[in-house]
Order: sequence, then structure tokens, then C-alpha cells
Amino acid sequence: MAIAWWSSWQTEIFSISVTNRSERVALPSILQFLHKTCYGILPMNEMITIIKKNESGEAVFEYQGDLVRKTERGLLVEAVFGIERVQVENVVFLKGDLFNEYYLFEKWFNIYEVHIEETEVIKAWYCNICRPMTYQMDSIAYEDLALDLLVYPDGRHSILDRDEFRALHINGHERRMALEGLEELVQLFQTTLTPNLVDLL
Repeated sequence: MAIAWWSSWQTEIFSISVTNRSERVALPSILQFLHKTCYGILPMNEMITIIKKNESGEAVFEYQGDLVRKTERGLLVEAVFGIERVQVENVVFLKGDLFNEYYLFEKWFNIYEVHIEETEVIKAWYCNICRPMTYQMDSIAYEDLALDLLVYPDGRHSILDRDEFRALHINGHERRMALEGLEELVQLFQTTLTPNLVDLL
């Protein structure tokens, strides 16, 4: 994200999420377990650090969340918003909102599915255009490329920070990949109002 408040509050953005959310990850039946084992999709609950970097690779801020799923395609992290109130266009993020964060190994974006507190009600999707993320055992890092996509529950969307993207000192290949990632996101959310993002993993 390239919005100023992210840098201003830095590590205060998300509270450390240590609550055991096993009630939302139902124990699978033996058939479900075998299916998920075969495909490498197993629920987890490990604390992980997310590190946002700028286009130069310099760390901007970091926070912690729960790694709840890991596959060969990517990771799903849950984190709880830690600022009292932040408004982006017509969306107001509030302290306690749950972020389901999808990080994909080969994509030039990540996707945050934002829920009203810890309910099933989706407030918005916030997508960062970035270089493909890197993953170590206890951390995820991504290099932000300024462009963001905000998607409303009714299907409307806004592309944010175009000027900041144009001002980045990146090469032509990276600029093209960033724009292709943005187009892929737009197409994803035009297909259905509520995409099943777990299918990306």
C-alpha cells in the first residue's frame, strides 16, 4: 500500500493476533483430511511477521498475524486491524476488523479481504500491486509498487495511487508486470461479486 497512514503508524497498524481461532477452522473429516493432505492444503495457526518494503527493498513497517494456510501457490494470513479508524474513499477500516490476507508466490499482487470485526460480513477487498512475495519460516516480505485496487462489496472498484506508480524508478519489465497484475485483479473481481479467494491457493 502506498497510503501515507500506513507509514505513519508503522507497526501499530495491526495488533498481534495470538487468539486461537480454532473455532473457525473446523476439524476436517478423514476424507477432507486426506484430500487436503494430498494437495498440501492444511490449516495451520502459526504466528508470522509480515514485512512491507518499498520498491527499493527498504522495510517500511511490519506486523504480525496468524498463518492459517500454506500451499505450493501461496499463504493465507489472518491479522487484526489495530488503528481506531482509517478511511480510504468510502470504506472505513476500524480497530478489530479482521483481514484475511492472501499472498501468492508467483503473482504481482496480494489481496486483503476485510471483514467487519471477526464476522463473515465483508467490508471491502484491498489489493496491493507488488513484486512476488518472499517467504521464510517465520516471515513474509513484499515490495510494494504503489498501485492499489479497492473493491467494494457491490462490485465497484477504484484504482489508487496512479501518480505514485508513475513516479517509481522501476524498469519496463516490472512496470508491465505490475499493470498485468492489476488487470488480473480487475478481471477476478468482475467475474463474481464474492470470489472464493481460497481457490487461488
